[in-house]
Amino acid sequence: EKEGSEKKMTRISGAVINLNQLFERFVKPIMAGEKLSAWVMSSKGSILYLPHHQQMVNKSIFKTDNTCFKCHKNFSMERQILESRQFKGSYRIKRRVMLVSSSTAELHGISFKVITSTPLVAIATRARLSYLYIIILFFYFKPSSASLPSHEHLT
Repeated sequence: EKEGSEKKMTRISGAVINLNQLFERFVKPIMAGEKLSAWVMSSKGSILYLPHHQQMVNKSIFKTDNTCFKCHKNFSMERQILESRQFKGSYRIKRRVMLVSSSTAELHGISFKVITSTPLVAIATRARLSYLYIIILFFYFKPSSASLPSHEHLT
């Protein structure tokens, strides 16, 4: 070095974040049952967390191969998710219709999508059971005619 030149110190700091642990703690609890799935996709289309299909983690929806199309017809729904801050819709995977919703999460300039999906048949089954419970309750608590108020006119 030349005499009189100043030395500059550069400091570098960093952190290693285990995304899997982060997602296990905050995303996995969203999955209320076996039928519900919660997963995470980066803003660039890479799958970051998909507990039921670990082989898909770190793969991109934009770089597909034949194994992807064993389950998926296409990735148009995932592209729609990337294009919007929040998404609600449905898609077909294999022979099941899935209801999907997503929301964008941002942390220190890093953006990713948290997506939940559940089979339509699971929602329909719960709705039918709720309807059945309402009917049972109605007949169980059906008021008898003796307890109904009288419509007699008082003179």
